[in-house]
Amino acid sequence: MKKGQAFDTMMLVIGVIVAVAILAILLNILHIIQLPGNDAKSEIRALMSKVYTNGVGIESKDNVKFSNTDAIFKADAIGSLPIAIKDISFVCISGESCSAETDPVTVTSSSIVGKQAIDMAVAVCINSQTETYLIAVGQRLSAVRDGAASLCGLS
Repeated sequence: MKKGQAFDTMMLVIGVIVAVAILAILLNILHIIQLPGNDAKSEIRALMSKVYTNGVGIESKDNVKFSNTDAIFKADAIGSLPIAIKDISFVCISGESCSAETDPVTVTSSSIVGKQAIDMAVAVCINSQTETYLIAVGQRLSAVRDGAASLCGLS
């Protein structure tokens, strides 16, 4: 063995150990951080954008992730769209576990507040007669979509 070969091998081993440690730390950080576009605010904003672009109809999505830290207000739903805050309302579809204080998500006409992590269905529609937007929340996609369509005068 020549002088210095043991040093190179040891440096390689130390490098591998450091790389594995850094990878473990990064994976932990990525696991804690919720990826953008997967949270309720982003999903509602995307549905609002689709309905605004279409100018009519209803858009819905199942398994929208609400967390215990979510507080979504009308301005959050609008994002950068040129819609007046008074032209938006939130609604809990009847019987869908989002109107009582003990439910995992509480919906009022002006906000959605998450109290625990849960997947919910969301539908956004526009009432073409009043030109107001409705954001409906519930646990079953079919009930939310049908309820929203009825409230927007689409059915």
